[in-house]
Formats: sequence, C-alpha cells, structure tokens
Amino acid sequence: MTTRIADNQLKGIAYLLLFIVLFFIQLNSVKAQVRSASKKSYLGFSTSFGTRSFSLSSDIEKINRSQVNQAGGQVGLVYGNSVVRSRVGLLAYFSSGKEVAGSIDLLVNNASVNFYPLALIQTKLSKIQPYVNGGLSYDRLKFYGYYFDNDGGPVNYSTSQAPYLGAIKQINATVGAGLEFRIVENHTFLHFFSEVRYGLHVSDVSRDSEFVNTTTGNPVRLNLGVMFGSRK
Repeated sequence: MTTRIADNQLKGIAYLLLFIVLFFIQLNSVKAQVRSASKKSYLGFSTSFGTRSFSLSSDIEKINRSQVNQAGGQVGLVYGNSVVRSRVGLLAYFSSGKEVAGSIDLLVNNASVNFYPLALIQTKLSKIQPYVNGGLSYDRLKFYGYYFDNDGGPVNYSTSQAPYLGAIKQINATVGAGLEFRIVENHTFLHFFSEVRYGLHVSDVSRDSEFVNTTTGNPVRLNLGVMFGSRK
C-alpha cells in the first residue's frame, strides 16, 4: 500500500509540474497577441450547475463496477482578458443519485485556464466565443451507506442520513471545451457558458483501509453557468 501511495504522489507531482510548465509556455506564446487583442481585464465571479459521472472500481462488492451520476454546483473567481482567462473554483458540491449503494458526496476545488482562439484574430469580438480549457482538480469523495454491516444485526434506517464510511482524496487533470455567450460587455460583463470537461486521473489516496483499493474512472462533467463582474 505504501508503495502504491508513493507512486501516486510522484505521478501527481509530475503532472502538476507539467501543467505549470505548459501553462507558462501558453502564456508566453500568446503574450504579444494578448496585448494587441485586448487591453482590458476581466475580474469577477462565476457560478455553475451541472452533472458529473464516473465509474467505480473497488474490492467492496456493493459499489464495484458502479456507474455514479451526480448533480451539483460550484462558485468561483474569474480573472483574465479576451484571450486567456483563469477560473478558480472555490467550492463545489455534488451528490449522487439512487443508482449507487448508499450515497456519495463530492467536494471539489479546482483551477483552470480558458483559451479563446477567435479572440486572437477578431478585431471585434463576436457574441459567441468557443474556448478550450485545461486545469487541475482536487476532489474529495465521501461515502455513506450500510454496506459494511455484514454481521446480520439490525440496521437503523429511520435516520435521514446514512452513516459515514470513508473518503478518497484525488487529484485529476481536466481538459474540455465550451461556448461562451457575451450578454453584457462594457465596464461590466455578463457571460453565459456551456462546457464539457473530461478528467485524467493523476493520483488518489485514502486513510480508510476499506477504500484504499477504490478508484474512479472516466469522469465527465457537463456545466451550465454564468460569469459576471467588472471589465477595466
């Protein structure tokens, strides 16, 4: 187990360093274009709602090979210009449906960068701007349920919340694409967006022995949201 955790940590550090290097290469490559494409900066907030799905692989029989679907939302910060814009997700919460045993809550903190290629070539920005997105996500999956009660004794189902069983902490790289709709654009801005993001698993760790062999796969996230704030 120690070797597996160490390997995951090394992979996580490697992916993080790669993301940082690629981020600065991207910024430097468009630096001259950014100066001419936009002299104004966006500073504001974002809020989004969406769904997230992933598969589970585990030595816990009741959740092994489960397909988990979750719904929730996120709030965060936005900063950048017409070409490159950073988004920092301060808090995100997603909860699973009834297709999985018990329930799974997900807490997310993430950072990502949107790149708007049309902004480099348009003298006047169109109302609809496509973008590509890349980032890193720190996910905490919390498991609730009764699937460790194997002693044959009575289970109390009268409580509104199933007992907490354990958690997994993960780092995922994310890539995606979306469309942004510019509704208001002057000294303030109001943009709607729709996007899809795919997760690339980097590392996972659990302090709970029952979940050390539980991992997620093929995460996909669909978002609808709004960005708003000042443009100076």
